[in-house]
Amino acid sequence: MAEENEKEKDFDLKIPPGTPEDIIAATIEKFNLKLVYPTEPQKSPYYLALRGKKEILIQAHDYMRDLLEKRVKKFEEEAGDKRIKKRG
Repeated sequence: MAEENEKEKDFDLKIPPGTPEDIIAATIEKFNLKLVYPTEPQKSPYYLALRGKKEILIQAHDYMRDLLEKRVKKFEEEAGDKRIKKRG
């Protein structure tokens, strides 16, 4: 019974500060999620979250992580090219 209720319930996936807007937008569009910004005063600092079903949020989390990893790898490759200069 509890598992059945969990499937119907919406959950929030907090978005880490600094996550690029295009990655957030792509995730919202791909998984049809809602962007929420809880404003409960007793909570710690303001944050953004994606709201949806638990199973979908797990997939969205993995998708966002993959996009971020690709972005970081691209930046590392670009920075590596600039840091290594031929001498002589």
